[in-house]
Amino acid sequence: MKTLIITNSYDVTTDILITNIGCENIFRLNFDLLSDYSIQITSESFSIKSPKKSIYENEISKVYWRKPFNTKNNLDEYEFLERKQIVKQIFNILLHQGKAILVDPNKVLAIGKLLQLRIAKEYFNIPEWEMILNHSSTFSHCVTKSLSSSVVDSDKILYTTQVKTEELDLSEAWHLQKFIEKEKDLTIVYVNGELFPFELTVNLNETDWRKEQISNPKIWKPHDLRKNVYKSVQGFMEKLKLNYGRLDFIIYKDEYYFLEVNINGQWAFLDSQNEHGLLSEMSKCIHPHELTKYLE
Repeated sequence: MKTLIITNSYDVTTDILITNIGCENIFRLNFDLLSDYSIQITSESFSIKSPKKSIYENEISKVYWRKPFNTKNNLDEYEFLERKQIVKQIFNILLHQGKAILVDPNKVLAIGKLLQLRIAKEYFNIPEWEMILNHSSTFSHCVTKSLSSSVVDSDKILYTTQVKTEELDLSEAWHLQKFIEKEKDLTIVYVNGELFPFELTVNLNETDWRKEQISNPKIWKPHDLRKNVYKSVQGFMEKLKLNYGRLDFIIYKDEYYFLEVNINGQWAFLDSQNEHGLLSEMSKCIHPHELTKYLE
């Protein structure tokens, strides 16, 4: 049996997993290289063949959805959308069979950032926020954040950015959050009920640590999570019925402020050398022969 990972050729996380688990246990489907694959889906089964190996539906014990669409696209729009549907339908077939683990991409739309924030206020401190379109803001000192995390012009992403609300073009949509000072960033990886918390001491000139995480990697260290926060994270994730997520907080004067949960958040940069057990836990979940909790 094998695990199918649906991803792209630039995904370093999948590189790390294959090194740790063994290439004989993983079949990697790279969306950006889909032209290199031969795929057939029928009413009975499906097969995927790459230049080096092949996999058949009955060989797959698990499917892990990574980040297949985080790449440049040189196809015409129709063909691009058709190819997206191919990999989505493969995933959905396996999801229906109870083989999907950790991440259900369908929940990204079902549990958007604003719904998260409404539910999260039952469990955590939440910075004041608002979503506006053709409406003036109630804030003065605030930050703006992307709702969709989509790539914009020149393959850039809108990270969390401080703005002056009087300078905003109100004909555009803005997700705004009241500015709160912070002393530390905190990110917690939740894996089937297990928590892996990591902290990062703040650079005062930096609003969003993700901007330089690739070009200038930050050193995250394990965080001693307070028991009440631990229980709140457990309750929140159970409420959302998520088996996996990376929850982001800021800490100021020993107070935790919830920002968001990324349902398919990156995790490998936190423990790429398996010093803190996160890589081992993820590898155990993804290994085709290990028992794990599947998506409900």
